[in-house]
Parts: sequence; C-alpha cells; structure tokens
Amino acid sequence: MQRRYVGGIDDFAKFALLRHVMKHRHLAVCWYLTGENEERKDRERYFGYLQHPDDFRHFAPELFDQLAEFDGGSGGVVDPLVELQMTRILGNAVFARKEVPKRVSLRRLWAVELACSVRGANLVFLDPDYGIEGRRLTNRHVALAEIVTLRLRDRALIIGHRQSGRRSEAKFLADRMRSLGCDPVEIIRLRLGTSRFYVIADHDSAIAELIATFARKWGNRVKSYQGDTAAPASRSAAVLAAPLGPEKKSTKSSQERLMRDYSYVVVIENPLGHRSAFTIIVKADNSARADEIVDRAKGALRMVVDHANTNSSHG
Repeated sequence: MQRRYVGGIDDFAKFALLRHVMKHRHLAVCWYLTGENEERKDRERYFGYLQHPDDFRHFAPELFDQLAEFDGGSGGVVDPLVELQMTRILGNAVFARKEVPKRVSLRRLWAVELACSVRGANLVFLDPDYGIEGRRLTNRHVALAEIVTLRLRDRALIIGHRQSGRRSEAKFLADRMRSLGCDPVEIIRLRLGTSRFYVIADHDSAIAELIATFARKWGNRVKSYQGDTAAPASRSAAVLAAPLGPEKKSTKSSQERLMRDYSYVVVIENPLGHRSAFTIIVKADNSARADEIVDRAKGALRMVVDHANTNSSHG
C-alpha cells in the first residue's frame, strides 16, 4: 500500500468490496506500508475517475461521493491514512500502519505486533503492494507465516494480490492458502484501474453470499474463481506443510546438479490452538523425497513445540 494513492481508483474498488462484506463484522486493515516512493505522481491516472461519475458512481454511489470529497486527502499535510480513518469510510475499522521492515530478522517481531494490534477483529484485510509471497519475499509481500499468525477461529481473511500474469495464478494462490489450512478459499479478480485478485479465506456462508451479490452488482468488472481453483488438498489438522517457492538447481558438482532445494513452511498447532511456523529447506532429487524428509522433521518439531509449551506452563 502506498499513501500517495489513498482514495485512488483501485481503492474505490477495494473499499467497495470491504464495505460490502464487513456487515456485522469488526474490520481491521493491515496496510503493509513500505515508506518508499511516497512522492505523488500520475495523479490523473489514479484520481481521474472522480471526474467521470457517469462511468463509476453507480457501482457504489455513497462511497464514490465520500472519496470525491476526500480527493486523496490534504496533499501530505496530514497522513492520508489518518484522514481516511477519520472519514469513517470503512466504519470503525482498526488501521495497522506500522511499516514493514526490510530486514527478515525484524519481520517476525513485526508480525507478532501486527497480530496483537488486530486481535479484536473478526475480518482482517491485508493490503501489500504485490501480494502473497511467491518466489521471493520482500516488504511488499505478505509472508505465508504472517497468514498463519493472523488466522483465528471465526476470523475471515482477505488479501490483496496484484495480478502478475502467472499461468493459472488463481489456482496457485488458492493452493497456497489451502496448504496453510485455510478453508474455504475464494478468489475474485477486480479490474478497474489495475487488475487485482482478492483472496478470501476462512469465511462463513454469510460472507460467501455477500461476495456473490457484490460480483453480480459489479458485472464484468469482477470474475470469481471459486469454481476454477483446485479442491482443498488433504492435510493434517495439527501439522501443515506449504512449499515456499520454486525449486532451484544446485551447480556445485555433477551429483549435486541432480539435487534441488525445496522450501516449506511447516505449521504446528498444539491442542490449545496455538500455532508455530517454521521454514525448512530440504535438498533432494525429487519432490516425493523432499516430502518424506519433511514428514520426518515434523515429528522432531512437534517434540520441540510440546517441550516449549510444557516449560512455559510450569514457568
């Protein structure tokens, strides 16, 4: 999320979706700010839609009028996110605005603080510049481990993801989420300014119906991928493994050239429902062999987590 575009055309679509599905929910918005490139450019490209109410207002008339009045905020005099929160365009939503650290070593603590800041919400929206972690993780992505940290019983997640053009991208995203235990998973693509996916996970039937009515209202601006994505993969309720990125060939020797690096996020849940996430990198000659190694590692990780929980309960 970049402050300079608050209230722009992509936000019009985004806020319309959130306002539609947040009924009877307490919303928290995690902005995933990076603090980079905050100089405002291309204003007409992002805010010109406000000069064309005949083309856009009918999608969400009240919201359009509110954003026309807001008009991008005061131009930097006040943080536009503070101004946006004061308008109550998103009701009484909690805004998490702490910038995402670039250093991976600082990110885990940042994620814990993020989870604490939204603990009272039962609908959490994550708004990174790029989307869900794929081949790499930057401060413009949502880490898989952060999704795990934010999941709670009776809490729905919505994650914005910029469409990259990857083949079968919606299926890739759905499989990614289901590998973390999310169920159900639904994806819609909104095309207004840029083309963005919105990944909805762990939601109930009421939200599913609201998504359907939103899609009908927005017509060809929305595409639903609920029926196009893969069915949920089989998984353990206590231990989940999710590949983190693409396989990479080693080039150290003729034998090692046959090996690949397989990266996983392994999530272990104790009987109290607390989750711990671990990143495991396995070197193997095929994915089946890598899966076998990870399965063996899960037992050791389970003992580590159980031991830590036992010590903490006695401390």
